[in-house]
Amino acid sequence: MAVVNIEFLSREPIENVVTELKFQIDKTVCLGDAETVAAERDRTETFLTRYCGVREVEFRTVATGDLPAVVRELRSVLTAERAAGHQVTVDITGGGSLPLVACGILAREFAVSLHLFDVETGAMTEIEGNVFAGAPAPPTAPTVPEPGSDPEAHAAPFTLTAGGTPRNVPVDLDMLIRMHGGRIVDRMHKRSKDIDLSAERADIEALWSVSKEHLESWNSFAVYLQGFPPDGLRVVIPPEASRAKLANLKKLDGKREIDIMLNCCADVGVIEDLVIETGGATSFRYRDATAKNWLWEAGCILELHTYVGEAEDSDDCLVGAHLDWDGVLHSGRSEDVLNEIDVLVLRGLVPTFISCKSGSVDKDALYELRTVTERFGGKYAKMVLAAPKGVSRADRMRAEEMGIEVRVEPREPKI
Repeated sequence: MAVVNIEFLSREPIENVVTELKFQIDKTVCLGDAETVAAERDRTETFLTRYCGVREVEFRTVATGDLPAVVRELRSVLTAERAAGHQVTVDITGGGSLPLVACGILAREFAVSLHLFDVETGAMTEIEGNVFAGAPAPPTAPTVPEPGSDPEAHAAPFTLTAGGTPRNVPVDLDMLIRMHGGRIVDRMHKRSKDIDLSAERADIEALWSVSKEHLESWNSFAVYLQGFPPDGLRVVIPPEASRAKLANLKKLDGKREIDIMLNCCADVGVIEDLVIETGGATSFRYRDATAKNWLWEAGCILELHTYVGEAEDSDDCLVGAHLDWDGVLHSGRSEDVLNEIDVLVLRGLVPTFISCKSGSVDKDALYELRTVTERFGGKYAKMVLAAPKGVSRADRMRAEEMGIEVRVEPREPKI
């Protein structure tokens, strides 16, 4: 006997598929106004059939602001599915106020159960004909079916808890972004952020400790190193060239600070064979291309450190994720609208979008983070700004108003 879930379409994609992620559903009937059906139809049907194993998805258009119309359409669906001998349940997780009223009107008439999910916790609440599942029913007089009436209308309602088949479809970040109509673009991923966490975690944390000690000058240190491209991995910096480069980097305390930072990098093993000649040239060798990239990209080590701290207790985690706005990758890259999110985390069904700023922060960074999160994460998504140098009082207040958590101390990995 097929299990049918009736869904009132929401503009929040996860609310349209959460039942099918948690229970085996054979058919989903989606009701919504014309605009919502047009916006959500393709991606909802694709997700349900591709990832959730739903065999049939049906869409019906109804004026959700017209209660009699909603009642008529819902009654029509319930009647048809019951006549086909199906087990029926109604998901009210994302329904508007009038669809909820319609469900209340018809729940007892059709002895159909309603259910809703707390997306953040995954908890489900079921209501059997206006009574919470598991709660004792209020005392009523025995119901005697009228001659010729449908006996199923007076039977105990089917519930997912008692009669459904539980499942847990694993959701990763690629699925989540596709659910929102976007796509993660792997071809844009930087090699510096393509890491083996188990092998490189210690190196990342060691270099982060150096960066943290030299927070004010770390970005300028990266610019300094970029001025001296290596021959292979070996670098030689003549004193005249060093002085010329330092003249344009006011946040560095001259050659003395450069020497200190190079020694620190040598101590943690990201550069080797360091020689600093008094009054002469400085030479060293990058341990490998990855270490060179970590040092050349000013904000890279903050992003990697944040990733290490988030990845260990997440269901999925990415660093340096490029997101395509419409989910369609074109042959000409200039045709794609992309946004990069520094660290993207998934716990359960709730994503966290993290923007890492190793330098100064302005309000544009907050608006950009909110825009990307709203587009690809929806209303349940969390936003974090990792800014070790802090933010202004005005920007902190603005972040609070926008629901963005500001972390001056990035999340530390567990030891």
